[in-house]
Amino acid sequence: MPEIDYVVPGIVVSQTDTVVDLRELYKVVKDWFNHQKYDILEKEHLKRGPKDLFIKWENEKRMDDYVMFKFKVELSIANQEDVIVEVSGKERKKQKADVKFYIETFMEKDYEDRWSKTPMQQFLRGFFDRFVIVGKMKRYEDELEKLTYVFRDELKSYLRLQKLK
Repeated sequence: MPEIDYVVPGIVVSQTDTVVDLRELYKVVKDWFNHQKYDILEKEHLKRGPKDLFIKWENEKRMDDYVMFKFKVELSIANQEDVIVEVSGKERKKQKADVKFYIETFMEKDYEDRWSKTPMQQFLRGFFDRFVIVGKMKRYEDELEKLTYVFRDELKSYLRLQKLK
């Protein structure tokens, strides 16, 4: 069974009464993960009534044969209503809504379950993790933490740009 090490156990990015183009927001998220070369899996896409939407992504990237980075991202849209906004002299239809992202990241070690079939293999995996590759795991952890906050900052800047004045 893979071992999970949470790097950022949960952060929230939210903006109330913001004006966004939901298609563009969706594209911002997908493009960021595509640019970082993550495999993107949309687990849920639920319309919760006429004004609410929930989307859940699980994105993963294999770092090597032993470690995989995982991002879980949940997007909640509430109180959505269509508005007409002038952008560069043209009228565009966007949505005014409460937007909330929940993000958590973790490393999944032994994701192919090669080192947990027998007690001896489990012992060797534990020894390997604690004494042999501890430096490499720390570098991976630092990299994933940095990526998490870069993604958070990307979302925050997008939502601030779209804020209704």
